[in-house]
Amino acid sequence: MSTSTANNEHHAGPRPRVLVTGGAGFIGSHVVDEILKRSPRAHVTVVDSLSTGRRSNLDQAIAQAGSGGGELRFIESRVEQALPALESEQPFD
Repeated sequence: MSTSTANNEHHAGPRPRVLVTGGAGFIGSHVVDEILKRSPRAHVTVVDSLSTGRRSNLDQAIAQAGSGGGELRFIESRVEQALPALESEQPFD
């Protein structure tokens, strides 16, 4: 399992926390883009095994998160393998 993060912590206050599974696929990456468009300060965690998706599908979201004060974390893993680690964190909205 690999993890990467793009963030910008210049804004204070609570941010929505969102989990997107399959977020590096064609549809999932567009969902991530839309979340960050509607809520630029969101903390979005994407879990994708890259079996059919591509990390490059998240390039726009990474740029959008960095410029809007949001955070995008990518975890390359199957969902069932990533969930135990995610359960120990703050809950998603």
